[in-house]
Amino acid sequence: LAFVDDVSFNTPSHKIPARIYSPAPEENLPVVLHYHGGGHMCGSVDLYDAISRKIAKAGHCVVIAVEYRLAPEFPYPMGIDDCQYALAHYQEVLSQVNYNQQLMIAGDSAGGAICTTLASYNSDNDQINIDKQILIYPSVDYTMSFPSIEENGSGYLLETSKVTWYFDHYFQSNEPRKNVSPLFMPMNKNMPETLIFIAGCDPLRDESVAYGKALIA
Repeated sequence: LAFVDDVSFNTPSHKIPARIYSPAPEENLPVVLHYHGGGHMCGSVDLYDAISRKIAKAGHCVVIAVEYRLAPEFPYPMGIDDCQYALAHYQEVLSQVNYNQQLMIAGDSAGGAICTTLASYNSDNDQINIDKQILIYPSVDYTMSFPSIEENGSGYLLETSKVTWYFDHYFQSNEPRKNVSPLFMPMNKNMPETLIFIAGCDPLRDESVAYGKALIA
């Protein structure tokens, strides 16, 4: 890529590292905020570097990969707070590349959970306009109540027991799991256009389908 640079968002309490990618820094390109997966406990900008580069190249867009804080050291909602801050202040780190006002968010698994949470949080926020969200097998139901959690819960890489382990380390203050699940958060006509990729042999399959249906409704 023509441009890659490590930057950081400076919040009142801490810094949030991020990495900027642009295939054409002189062009006014759309912006994608990329939130990596990893069960809210693992994953990193470095691990997802190749994917961020592919998004920037194939989509001909600026990508901002956000190094949000992870559980168990930083439980819910600290990672969400970091991602919201990056969403609200993303233009502050783009001084070295050109961009336009089209804004998208993208993420897989836990990154999809972050995207969908932010989409609901900001659906009535006049200061933030998310044009589109791209969700790759998103985790949107922390209650783990859909059949595919058990049907595909063993033998397909992501195990139901591991999902439970992730969530138990992420939620450390007895948060009502349904209330913090993006699937059950308020949705309205201001929700962004959404593209969902679903994996057939995935414990998260059914909740991804349910989220798509909820958006349509």
